[in-house]
Amino acid sequence: MKIKQVIKETGLTDRAIRLYIENDLVKPECDENYNGRKSIDFSENDV
Repeated sequence: MKIKQVIKETGLTDRAIRLYIENDLVKPECDENYNGRKSIDFSENDV
């Protein structure tokens, strides 16, 4: 699931979720496209 859906389900802010990722509290799958833009995909376990 994408970050917007995680925000909706958890009530956390975008910044809070990104801090969790930066501090390795959650490790969703991240893909980077040719423009350098990251696509973050959360599993049910991540949420």
